[in-house]
Amino acid sequence: MAQNNKKKKKKNEQPKVLVTKTSEKVKKKNAKIIIAAVVSYILLTFLIFFSQYSTLLGTVGDFLKNFLLGLFGNISLALPFIMVYDFIQHFKQKKNSGSKTKIVSNIVLVFNMAAIFHMFSSGKARASLDVGKL
Repeated sequence: MAQNNKKKKKKNEQPKVLVTKTSEKVKKKNAKIIIAAVVSYILLTFLIFFSQYSTLLGTVGDFLKNFLLGLFGNISLALPFIMVYDFIQHFKQKKNSGSKTKIVSNIVLVFNMAAIFHMFSSGKARASLDVGKL
């Protein structure tokens, strides 16, 4: 009878699945993608920085500066520094510790800061918010 119980246990056991490690090709491909993303992010940060604070980029820099000023307002001047901060924080975090959530929340923070500065700015931009002209 003890042998019958052992046979039943063996039938009910699930087969063991071997966990395979990712191949070297996949690891190298992922590493190349990560390196490309990091280099692109750094180049974008430098591009935004030089467009905001110098005239080295010429017409392209002027266009980018005016575009970012129109999109974010005065907060666009702080955008390169916010991007560097996000970059450092992303690589300080361990994997799966919510770094994507922090990046998205920083983007939302930039938009909110731009909206607040726009509301309290003086000049022609504020004239559109006056209720007295209705």
